[in-house]
Amino acid sequence: LMYFGMTFVEMLKKNGVVLEGSIVRSSALESRKLFVHSSWPLYQLVAYMNKFSNNFMAEQVIRTLAAETVSVPGTEANGIRKIEEYLRSLGYSGESFRVMDGSGFSRDNRLSASLIVKLLEREYRRWKNGPEFLSSLALMGLDGSVQDRLKDTGRTIRVKTGTLSSISALSGFYPTDYGDIILFSIIFNDWQCGHDEAMRIQHRILREFNRIK
Repeated sequence: LMYFGMTFVEMLKKNGVVLEGSIVRSSALESRKLFVHSSWPLYQLVAYMNKFSNNFMAEQVIRTLAAETVSVPGTEANGIRKIEEYLRSLGYSGESFRVMDGSGFSRDNRLSASLIVKLLEREYRRWKNGPEFLSSLALMGLDGSVQDRLKDTGRTIRVKTGTLSSISALSGFYPTDYGDIILFSIIFNDWQCGHDEAMRIQHRILREFNRIK
């Protein structure tokens, strides 16, 4: 709450609104509605979140998921519980994964490449919202966090990146010349080669996909 208050004050200052006093934590005796803001539709929020790997938005989405499906206010713990239920519905036991946050920022998260591919496959086959999910992924060489990667392929390779210190992940969909779609997940943990070399290796792997018949 204090973080929200300080952020709100900073936003007011940037827009020319001067606020006297300081931010304090207290219980409101009475309040009145000042302003109502409607956000973008969820599919647009998810598209921006995925294309640019926006961790803050991901953390808000998991809390919104909790608020919509469990109780208000939405909490990270309840959001994680809903994600775990979904992963178990795919046939994975609780011992085969660990979800610690909504953005994948924690080093204690544990998801295997095979689990991620299973997730991609399920969304690819879902008519209800699969197309929206696919369009939310970044296009290599064209937009989002991979705008400058693999510009020369001429392919609509849809991906989601994941990057931490000594960790690099790339997952998504690769269309081949033969009309097939390859679902892939490449995860490097504790690499010693450096981030740029890790990305070059990922690119080499992707270039090999078109040799598969």
